[in-house]
Amino acid sequence: MKKRERTTLGQDSLRTLIFNIGQSVFGALTGIAIAKAIGPAGKGEYALLQLFQAAASGVTGNLGLSITYELTRQRKPFAELVKPLGVMLAILSLVEWAIIGVWILIKGPAPAPLLFAAAVPALIVLSWQGPIFLGLGWIRSLNVQGLAFAIGTFAAAMITLYVFHFGTLGAMWGWVASVWGIAISILVRTAPEARGPQTEPTLAIVGRLLGFGLKAGAGAIFGFINSRVDSIVIVTMAGTAAFGIYSVAVSAGEILLKISRSVAQAATKRVGSAERDIAAATAAKSNRASFALIASSGLVAFVLAPWLVDTLYGKAFHGAAEAMRILLPGIAALSCSSILSTFFNYQMGRPMFLVYTSLMNAVVETTLCVFLVPRLGLDGAALGCTLTYLNAAVVTTWYFCKHSGLSPLDVWIPTADDARTILRTLRKPIEPISPID
Repeated sequence: MKKRERTTLGQDSLRTLIFNIGQSVFGALTGIAIAKAIGPAGKGEYALLQLFQAAASGVTGNLGLSITYELTRQRKPFAELVKPLGVMLAILSLVEWAIIGVWILIKGPAPAPLLFAAAVPALIVLSWQGPIFLGLGWIRSLNVQGLAFAIGTFAAAMITLYVFHFGTLGAMWGWVASVWGIAISILVRTAPEARGPQTEPTLAIVGRLLGFGLKAGAGAIFGFINSRVDSIVIVTMAGTAAFGIYSVAVSAGEILLKISRSVAQAATKRVGSAERDIAAATAAKSNRASFALIASSGLVAFVLAPWLVDTLYGKAFHGAAEAMRILLPGIAALSCSSILSTFFNYQMGRPMFLVYTSLMNAVVETTLCVFLVPRLGLDGAALGCTLTYLNAAVVTTWYFCKHSGLSPLDVWIPTADDARTILRTLRKPIEPISPID
């Protein structure tokens, strides 16, 4: 514990970023392996399964934000939450299975929804990993297990596609096995913390968790629409092959967002448990440093986009390069979301702001994509996405400044001290990582 308390936010952010880059590398390798083995159509089917995961995990994961709030701001021991979380797991699994059943009745049986159903309980546990581990300050364990999941998914794809030649369905089954494997490891890791008395009635805790979590979960629904409506419109209007190409552009943006998400993970416990002025200053400084790194990396990605896509994925995916370039400014703007959200959720206890902004952005992006995709194709989806992200950044910055007393310059413009902090963090040797905190 003492060792963890001595680590700085910069060290934790860098360490998390290194692991997240590792996850992104294996995620990209998985996508490349699938693309080369089964082409755009197969890549689109596999990406559709992951789209189901993103939709469901976005909601259940944001329900899990109430776990972080209880562990940080309310300072509850994890043992108090074990039985209530078991009840929530059962309820959410039944709800998701019912939704999948309705989907199958309407659309007919298909591999993606059926395999998603097989992974539902494990996906819920996986979506709660971040909220639980960050609330407990287990950044190292979160990093190690996240990288293990990425490696496991890559290994499963390679084995099913290149060793046994099972095709798209085999790759999807490999993904299901990876999800269950990491979910079991999460239960094993948290088992020691799960032992202890529960001083409140289970249903009372469930009610409190749902009271906070449903607000965040509502935001997640609209947030998912906001972040994925471009993909949904592509699937609907252009088919799974076009979606397979577009998913390459989206995955590149996801890699850049690893920077801000790494910083947000490292800052969560600090922002949630600190005094208001200190928490605001921490969030603002974190955002400035993150934006500087994402903007500079984005410039490199903009220049290299056509070469990277053609080299890694092949000429069949060349259309993703221009869409990637259009997405990059929006990605840089969106980088503030995950960091400033830690202030709204865990310091202010106001997840409803994210509900309102997500609803607004979902309407904006849906309108833009429905108008632009028929005219500009993949580039239209990317443009609608970027314009929406820029709008979201303006609104989020305004609300943060209103409640923190800081200015937009404090949020976005890196200072000389920020540069020194980044350089000092990069120069300092990283201690060996153990999965045990």
